Amino acid sequence: MMMIESKPETISLTTTLSKLPAEAQLWIMCLTPAQFGEIEIILNIVGENNFIKHWRTHKEDQEKLEDDFRRWPICEYLTDGSYLR
Repeated sequence: MMMIESKPETISLTTTLSKLPAEAQLWIMCLTPAQFGEIEIILNIVGENNFIKHWRTHKEDQEKLEDDFRRWPICEYLTDGSYLR
């Protein structure tokens, strides 16, 4: 008999929102849809309790990645349209 593995339940960032402090809620509500999805992936990797406890660390990591990406030289090349010329 073949066993089928069940998928673990996905934790929704929306349902976790009410369990976070106001500062964390504001941060999450201001995320772009892409960032929201990325943070939700982190939530599902670390688990709800860990995410709630360490949300500031996850926020700092996300902001650092965004900043690093903006500073990456290829981004200027791609965002100024010069690659189209």
